[in-house]
Amino acid sequence: MKKSRIPDIKEQMWDLLVFYLENYKKNFDIFKTSEGTKFLSILLAREDINKYQWKVKGNVEYSMLEIYIKHFLESFLVYYIKSIQNPKDSVKVSKEFINSQELADFYETQFNLLEEEVLLCPKFVYKILIPTFRIYFPEDREYIEFDSDHRIRNIYGKELPYGNDYFISKFKEAPQYWFPYGSSPGSIDKANVSFEVLIAIKKKLSSESPYNEAIFVPYAPLGIVEPDFFNEKVLSIFDFFTCFSPEFKYLPFTFSHKYYIELPPFSQSYKYLSKIIINRFPYPAGMLSLKKEKNINTWISCWNNHYFEFFKKYYNVVPNQEHSDIFRYTLETIRTIDNIQYLKLKNFLLVSTLEGILFVDSVKNKLNSTGSSKKDVMAKVFAKISTINNMKWLYRIGKYFTESDLENFIISAYQYRNNIAHPQKRLGITFEPKFLYTNEPEERFEYVLATLISEWFKKFLRFLVNIWVKKNIKTQNEWYIYIDSLF
Repeated sequence: MKKSRIPDIKEQMWDLLVFYLENYKKNFDIFKTSEGTKFLSILLAREDINKYQWKVKGNVEYSMLEIYIKHFLESFLVYYIKSIQNPKDSVKVSKEFINSQELADFYETQFNLLEEEVLLCPKFVYKILIPTFRIYFPEDREYIEFDSDHRIRNIYGKELPYGNDYFISKFKEAPQYWFPYGSSPGSIDKANVSFEVLIAIKKKLSSESPYNEAIFVPYAPLGIVEPDFFNEKVLSIFDFFTCFSPEFKYLPFTFSHKYYIELPPFSQSYKYLSKIIINRFPYPAGMLSLKKEKNINTWISCWNNHYFEFFKKYYNVVPNQEHSDIFRYTLETIRTIDNIQYLKLKNFLLVSTLEGILFVDSVKNKLNSTGSSKKDVMAKVFAKISTINNMKWLYRIGKYFTESDLENFIISAYQYRNNIAHPQKRLGITFEPKFLYTNEPEERFEYVLATLISEWFKKFLRFLVNIWVKKNIKTQNEWYIYIDSLF
């Protein structure tokens, strides 16, 4: 039996538990009794507990200690109800159970959790569980660990990988909006992997401001203010694999529309919390094969060499986050673009995003050509970056874009985008390079261009974020300096 660091609290908590079980009835509130309020004051009188901030500000101010103690006590009631047959709505706990060794043993286990992981622990520890589709494992391997806080678990063939609790029993199910026209294909109707992430958030000290319900409360991390730390963590993992995947792959695996958080003990009456992050990830379009040991080792090495800095630079919630806005915005476009069904809207966003990441005023001044405009700068910058990085954009029928072809294609796309933005001022489009439109009637030229923008601009953006991370660029100002240096 582990020796308690707060034996006096343990003894008095036992007395409170017995009082609670003896007097329990429906809607019983322990903190409306003198015993409950007295125990709370005893807790707050201890320096090793009171040194942490327990207050929360919402519509009213209240103490989180009440929340944790309430759920701690309720756990014994749940345990008792599960142990008896035909429980009724109004349960009266038997004296035999209260006086039993069974209750005493269960109390030892539960109090140890309360002491070590809630009352005296300097941090709140969570486990994020992300339903993941289309990562393929070696046979007979259950886990692949990237580091001590990040691993993936093979859940193929496991119907209920985290049990049948209501909040997580549907963990493996694919979002219905992925398949609006019928049932999902068998290969992607269930998540086959779970991404498991440990998160430790340092407790506030009592000298710091109370927790804010709108931002973060430890027992229910459902803040309504963005950026949300948990969402940022999930997005960063997906974006990391996007940025560091081989250039020829547009997207890796995908995540579901919601993820789950395993809460610290006694945060709620349930163990898991779900957070919806709908439409932030694409439907399954890519895959990641980790069947070979070589692939596993390559990704583990990449993760350990780059992920911490990647998260710190672009996702850690810091005041200077706007310094990488164009990078984050581009990744957001890559992630979500295929969730947009309307072709013109999709293409408008793709061309506009490419313009945002490529247009630099200083380059326009350097080019100083007659009639030089945003479309010319955008075309020349992208063609230059592609040439320098030996990226020969291969067209599907086997022809290569020359640097001039690439510029002309981007200019055509820009003209197409402007006609969407200003329908009352539609101008002619220069459909170049001409080999893209071979054997097509002229009235189909704009449709052909639209389909090519939808296909190729995603790859253009994916290529640019890959260059961004390869060059270890930290801010969008550094990115624009890099572009300027090319001319």
